Amino acid sequence: MKNNILFFLICLFTIVNVLDVATAQKDMLAGESNPLYILFGSIWVIYLLKIFLVIGLWLIYFKGGINTHFTYFMIILILIMGTFALSLGVYANIRALQTPGYAELVKEIPNEVKVKSYQIMITFVYLLPSIFSLLAFYLYEKSVKYTEIIKPLGGVYERNRNRNT
Repeated sequence: MKNNILFFLICLFTIVNVLDVATAQKDMLAGESNPLYILFGSIWVIYLLKIFLVIGLWLIYFKGGINTHFTYFMIILILIMGTFALSLGVYANIRALQTPGYAELVKEIPNEVKVKSYQIMITFVYLLPSIFSLLAFYLYEKSVKYTEIIKPLGGVYERNRNRNT
């Protein structure tokens, strides 16, 4: 599949995941608020999930065969929103590394508070924007056939349509 945009987004997502792993130093794990880390007590669960996700995205890229526009849009949205959310995590990790005595400060914070703050961040930075975007595209896809659009095709969609005929 030759799709420069998808290739770029997967590369960026992969790099940000590597940076997230690289900046999550052992001393900082006392402040880790990821519910999977708190539940299992091991950062390796998160690392395995990251590896699985990145490999899955590369397989999608190289194997191609995305069935619908909605699925493709969902993959693009996951890459954009995931890269943004992970970038915030990398930023927080770097700030924590620069904070003297960080590990001692966060040891006093109960796990329930850490999980709640993580859930709030993920909800407002990732989930709600993703849900609204997916809902908007889904409703567009289901209703566009009932709408009279004066210039129905154009841009990339028009080029792709003509190429496939």
